[in-house]
Amino acid sequence: MPKTCVELGTQAYLFKGAAYATNVVISAHGFYYAGDGDYHPGANQLVFYCRHGDTVDDIPMSTMIDTEGVVRERVPGDNPSCTDYRLFKFQEHRADIKAMAKRRGWTFDEASEAIGTIGGGETYSTFTASDSTTNDFVTVRNRAPYKGGPVIRLSALIALIAAEHQYATYKCCFCRELKANNWMPTG
Repeated sequence: MPKTCVELGTQAYLFKGAAYATNVVISAHGFYYAGDGDYHPGANQLVFYCRHGDTVDDIPMSTMIDTEGVVRERVPGDNPSCTDYRLFKFQEHRADIKAMAKRRGWTFDEASEAIGTIGGGETYSTFTASDSTTNDFVTVRNRAPYKGGPVIRLSALIALIAAEHQYATYKCCFCRELKANNWMPTG
């Protein structure tokens, strides 16, 4: 059963089936600055697929996390808290999808679906086409500053998700690398 898209405020989308899954996968780019505070998830179980300070290099697509992901850390479990990571959009940019559509003579939706189902990147079609009953998916939106900005803290994102539904496990599919304090994502 395909998933539908639910807006989580102005900074994220939740892709869910007719019923909520047990777990949710957070698909994003991630980083932190030296001195960023800690996040204490309380009863929420966070599962990370790369070590703190590292980049994700073993998961080609978030929809494959259960078959190809290696759990590196559980919070709480291994630790009672983690860094309050900064997350931003991971999916293919709209301009890239349009360019592919133009090159191939496809519609935008056809190009988005092709990228999302055959690999090479993640698009919203990657998640709407998923038939996973185990996982729902959350993506960060690339929004202008007046809409909340391109970056959202992990704690704020989980609060948005929890306002929609409380999941048993939050599967964190994003990098956890240190960036210089003046670094910000572009595009």
